[in-house]
Amino acid sequence: MPRKHSVARGILYAAFAALLYIGVPYAIDMVLKDPSIVGWDLSDFQLQGVFDMLTRAMRFGIVMAALYFFVGFFRKGDKMRIVAQTVTMIGNYVWFLYLVNFGNLEDFVSFRLNGSEIAVGVVVTWLMGVMALLNLLKIPIFYGQYWDNREEFLRKYDPDGFEVYKLSHYSDEDYEADSKEKRRRRRWESTSERSTRRPKGPAATE
Repeated sequence: MPRKHSVARGILYAAFAALLYIGVPYAIDMVLKDPSIVGWDLSDFQLQGVFDMLTRAMRFGIVMAALYFFVGFFRKGDKMRIVAQTVTMIGNYVWFLYLVNFGNLEDFVSFRLNGSEIAVGVVVTWLMGVMALLNLLKIPIFYGQYWDNREEFLRKYDPDGFEVYKLSHYSDEDYEADSKEKRRRRRWESTSERSTRRPKGPAATE
């Protein structure tokens, strides 16, 4: 029987997260510290606030890489993958809050204009709202991915669980005769029916 979890895939996900959350901020930090690399002249700008933000991004990036390892470690269709994805989603939002110093980005950038110092304060409250909304929109995607892959996951990695799952969604004739797409529609229909079915008993007949 194939292995239920994949360490290699977990390492791949962690490596990609490290590149995104640590490698990219590090590259930006290097360019801003030595802008001559790309032919820029930033001598009129004070970028300490930007450097602080990039440092925070790289620090918490280590946590994000660890969280993404578990997203890759658990396969699609595994209940634990939803848990890992949800925790990572929350971690991603905390990373963003930490990145923007929980909204305190006064004097994020300052520069000189005509001999005067001008500070640019960044308002990020609306960005926090957008990030929260985008993270919440991921939840139905996680569950959709889970249900679309649950049958295949059980068939490959949990034969006993697959038999129980099959009996709860199809008859033997339906399963053998239906195409994969028809089984997918039937699975969604049966799941919706179970979630909306009224409970039996005295309470249901009142």
